Amino acid sequence: VVLEDLIEINTGNTQYDNEFATWNAFYTVINNCNLVLARAAAVMQEDPSYTEGDYLSDCSPMLALRSLCYFYLVRAYRDVPYTTVAFMNSSQNVDIPQSAPETVLRACVADLEQAEKNAISPLAFADWRRVGYFTRDGIQALLADIYLWLGSVNHSSTDYTKAVEYCDK
Repeated sequence: VVLEDLIEINTGNTQYDNEFATWNAFYTVINNCNLVLARAAAVMQEDPSYTEGDYLSDCSPMLALRSLCYFYLVRAYRDVPYTTVAFMNSSQNVDIPQSAPETVLRACVADLEQAEKNAISPLAFADWRRVGYFTRDGIQALLADIYLWLGSVNHSSTDYTKAVEYCDK
């Protein structure tokens, strides 16, 4: 089965039953990010030591990680289901229509621009955390990559210019 799935991938077949072409892991990460984004604000009401600054700096990597997942999905599959809704129980309708790549990536750009405002500095930590967090530099690198990809697909000088701007940051 593994060899058959690899042969199918090699021929361009990315059907749902191919174990190397599943969306499950990406959408699990996306939903976990959506859960944090949906529930983190309520923590401030319960825990006075959890400040708005903590909240904003926690939301930033969630927006970035969700955008990274969507970027990978769009590059691999083109049209993908896009949602920012957190699925908290099995009774919720999980049938989400597919969205065009440009729509998904423009939403990701908006999220990343918001995330950049509150992202932690890459110099914030000197220990293991310096490589374990989605920092401002990582968000800017992801924005540059998305703009570069959009520019190559749309042949847009505006997108190329934005890619260069984020690379310069």
